[in-house]
Amino acid sequence: MIAPIHKLTDFIPEKHAIRCFNIYGQEMQNLHTGQCWDIQWHNMKDRVPTETQYFHMVENKTSVLPRMCVRMICELTGQDEETTKQLTLFSNALGAAFQIQDDIIALTSEEYRKERGVYCEDIQEGKRSLAVIYSYFYGWKGDRLVELLDLKSADENIHKEAIRILQADEAIDYSKEKAKLIMKRAWKELDSLLPDSEAKEDISDLAQFLINRSL
Repeated sequence: MIAPIHKLTDFIPEKHAIRCFNIYGQEMQNLHTGQCWDIQWHNMKDRVPTETQYFHMVENKTSVLPRMCVRMICELTGQDEETTKQLTLFSNALGAAFQIQDDIIALTSEEYRKERGVYCEDIQEGKRSLAVIYSYFYGWKGDRLVELLDLKSADENIHKEAIRILQADEAIDYSKEKAKLIMKRAWKELDSLLPDSEAKEDISDLAQFLINRSL
């Protein structure tokens, strides 16, 4: 027997369904825009975005899915404007911290390399991660680093040279601290807004997991 096909309005009032569809449309547009920027940057030689541009990209790429879920939940549960705003900002921070840590893992984790079967995947792709941006603008061999990334080479010697530059500039450490700072500031705003509960503890645990995970 074929299961019946249900519409969203079978489960929630039409006015909420329409708003959820609008949220979905907005965020899918954001997702494609952010992904386009990311791909464009690491396929354009000598092009390095600023840190501000990087975070704008991340909010329109990695933060989209958690933010979309949060916005829909707030709509369906009738949250007030301030709660919706702070939860949305927190989801932006969550996505940014996740992306930064994900890029760090791709650069430093041997376990990640073994699972993916590729060494320094992001360097091979020429990806402009936060560590790369910091090293380019504030490091000692930024031009050389970008030159290595633009080669898009599978040569491990090139990858190791790029890693040495990032390490010498303390760019990876900078990225780690930036992710922690982002989550600390976002949680500070949310902590005073949400009542104490098991769910609140779960959100806090999730935030800490994202910035401390190794894979």
